[in-house]
Amino acid sequence: MNNRQKFKRCLILSGGGSRFAYYLGIHAAAEHCHQAPDLLLASCGGAIAGAIIQGLPNSAERKQWVLSRAMYHYLQRLQVAPEVRLYPQLLRALARYLASYTNREGVARIPDLYADYLVDVSPAIPLPPHAIDGPTLAIVGGRLLYQRSDSGRLRNGQPLFSEVIFANQTIRALLEGVLSPISGAYGSGSVILPMLEVMSDVPVADAVRISLADIFYAQCQRYGLHHYCGGVIDLYPLELARTLATEIAMELKPPFNRQLANPALRAVFGFDGNARLRHVHAQATEVRIDTSDMAYVIAASVNKRIQLLANRIVFSSCSYPEYVATVEAQWQYGFSRGLEGYRRAAGSRVRPRLCNNDNWSEV
Repeated sequence: MNNRQKFKRCLILSGGGSRFAYYLGIHAAAEHCHQAPDLLLASCGGAIAGAIIQGLPNSAERKQWVLSRAMYHYLQRLQVAPEVRLYPQLLRALARYLASYTNREGVARIPDLYADYLVDVSPAIPLPPHAIDGPTLAIVGGRLLYQRSDSGRLRNGQPLFSEVIFANQTIRALLEGVLSPISGAYGSGSVILPMLEVMSDVPVADAVRISLADIFYAQCQRYGLHHYCGGVIDLYPLELARTLATEIAMELKPPFNRQLANPALRAVFGFDGNARLRHVHAQATEVRIDTSDMAYVIAASVNKRIQLLANRIVFSSCSYPEYVATVEAQWQYGFSRGLEGYRRAAGSRVRPRLCNNDNWSEV
């Protein structure tokens, strides 16, 4: 551990998918309570929100950026890859679900993140330019340690991923010698290398695109000589935030779906996502923001539909006024839940609204 000075406040933006606008509401609540973070640690959809917060000076401009026609058209252009068919996807998901109960040795075969995916993600994400005087932004991703030709082969103990943080030199110095919190834990063994990797020369837009590449959802992304997967590799990087900052604000999250999401995590990274989530929820933070019921309270900006007869999965489109109403609801949800969290006594242990044995332990 080095003795460099930490950041004062870190806000973790962990996921959110196409509902990422609620993070702008949470950040606005932090500003309202005079607790604006000087560090944003973001993954997946939260990386889009983090880049917008970092690049624009005030809450009104940030909201308008998400409400822009450019962001609307970007989200509406997201489409299921043309070669994807529903029933093969269901069969692969079923195989992962069954393997999560029968394979107790972690990842037996190397997953195909090159060809097994659902959505084509456009690289042209509409993001504001980096602001010199904005908060520091760090983005989570993962580097693949195998080639496409290795997919499907027996792993035989081979490490498959390196956890990567895309950030500046200050973050690199603070994380020098720090181990990945998800390496060797929760049954992952050597699937993830112990040593954390920090890359300080990657443009924000590329780091965001990489972090969005969720396993089996979007294709792994190439940058330079390597391929990378999304921030879901460490969706709740609380231990890293604690290394980087004195005060941490983090959400209470819903459990991973037992049929789809958790088996996917086990098939790729080898660990139980809900065990990881319980472990994170059990740790104290200065601010806890309960968004565990988010999927039931606010709509997503992009929604999937099943076409059984056509053997397809498609994204349903919406009008621009409908999109504006959806984003406004997301922002207001984040603001209200953010106020609730920032006004609560620091360090309080809070039980999630949406709570079961998967994401919460009374011990």
